[in-house]
Amino acid sequence: MNKRIKIGIDLDDTIWDFTGCFIKFFNEKFGTNYLFEELKEFAFDKFFNKEMKELYFLFEKFWYSNEFNKLPLIEGAFESVNNLKEDYDLVFITSRSIKHKQLTIDCLKNCFKDFEPKVYFTNDENEKTLKSKGEIGFELGISYMVDNCFENLIGCIDKGVKCFLIDNPWNKNIRLHKNIIRVENWNEILGHLGGENAN
Repeated sequence: MNKRIKIGIDLDDTIWDFTGCFIKFFNEKFGTNYLFEELKEFAFDKFFNKEMKELYFLFEKFWYSNEFNKLPLIEGAFESVNNLKEDYDLVFITSRSIKHKQLTIDCLKNCFKDFEPKVYFTNDENEKTLKSKGEIGFELGISYMVDNCFENLIGCIDKGVKCFLIDNPWNKNIRLHKNIIRVENWNEILGHLGGENAN
């Protein structure tokens, strides 16, 4: 029996609509009117005009809020993950802090009830990077990575991993590497993977 192809999958803004919900949370707290479409680069401190230390504090409040408990899935994510897990070995690789490990695993189990999620974290308890997604993916032997952040994928293509970049306002104007495929949604990812012999 051939070894199954392994796919790495990001979580926030790839599985869940994290940023859109956090912007709503921030606006309600500070009476502001920031829009998701205005986030032209993935730099929350510049976007919100806040120091990262203050933002980390706000993120912590968001993690344990009612809004976080109701994070909606990205369109097509539920069906696609359930489809892919039949033929591929799926691993979730996230930039979340490892201190949110149990919370993250519980959320995944609530969404995808019939399989045990494998989750790997790039950041330690103090938000310091332990390993890049590329390094983790290389160690795990992934063939593909799905993410919404171009910077995360750079380390993956350096390791020979083919990547799917989910289109978002913060990555629209980036010139892509030949091993990064821009996709509008999960259906396009399934379409690209459809010709791959996964068995």
